[in-house]
Amino acid sequence: MPRRDSGVDGHAVDGRDVSRDLKGQDVDGMTRAANRGGTRMENSQDLRTSRTPRAPVGVLSPDTVGTGSGSRSGSDSGSGPGREDGRHRPGPPPPPAPPVVPEGSGPRRRRPRKLAAFLLLTIASALVLVAVGVGGYPFYTDFQAARHQRVLKSQLDQAAKDGADRTKLLEQYRNRTFAVGNPVTRILIPKLGVETVVVEGTSDEALAAGAGHYPQSPLPGDVGNVAIAGHRTMNGHPFGDLDKLVPGDQVILQTPFATYNYKIVPGFDGHANPWVTDPEDWTVISVTTQSHLLTLTTCNPKGQQTQRLVARAEMVSSQPVT
Repeated sequence: MPRRDSGVDGHAVDGRDVSRDLKGQDVDGMTRAANRGGTRMENSQDLRTSRTPRAPVGVLSPDTVGTGSGSRSGSDSGSGPGREDGRHRPGPPPPPAPPVVPEGSGPRRRRPRKLAAFLLLTIASALVLVAVGVGGYPFYTDFQAARHQRVLKSQLDQAAKDGADRTKLLEQYRNRTFAVGNPVTRILIPKLGVETVVVEGTSDEALAAGAGHYPQSPLPGDVGNVAIAGHRTMNGHPFGDLDKLVPGDQVILQTPFATYNYKIVPGFDGHANPWVTDPEDWTVISVTTQSHLLTLTTCNPKGQQTQRLVARAEMVSSQPVT
């Protein structure tokens, strides 16, 4: 039987070509070694690339920012050895967006409130002014009437003395030539504390002094019905309490020439005294009589002119001024 070699130094083992097997092993080993060497080369190349100093970020030109370096290889995905050199520099942050103000919030919501407050304040101020005007107007007219009365009293006192003023006033009495607003007489009602100069006329301008003589009626001292109108709530309101008179109360008229004393009568033409009538009832003024009567009129109720309050007196005595 032929001897089998162990296959260590021989060329055939069990009939196989050992040299080819060795060659195959050598080729496979060389391939693996080459692969390992290639891997080491790539790793060393990556290491050298990573250790290569990079240019400072601040020296990148505008052309390279965002587009990559000229040595960059590969696609824009950033893969490849040139990724670090081609890194995008972050730009300035975008400006902050303006705050969103909801509709009807913030100052816009307060503006209607401010407008409403302003309107309320304006209306309240107007109401206060109206109230002050309405409530204060009588006081203003009282002040004006008091000023008029001081002047009128001075004129009557001056006319009571001998001189030109007395002569002039006497002529006016005789000829009935009083101008509207001129002083005619002084009226006194002791019970009511009234002392007021009566002017000629019953217009609003004349009655600003407080009391006025009806021009169509006789003058004090003449036969007939002397009629005088006076305010009840304004301009000194000399007839404010005319309704408190009762029969027998005294009323006095003083002129520079005489003093005439009257008393309230119990009644007249079936009326109580004082009494209320229509404001257009002129019969209370135009009385035909041979007596010396005195009729006082004012508005009724107080502050209104829907009625007329009338008080009548009759002269009981007179004393001339000497």
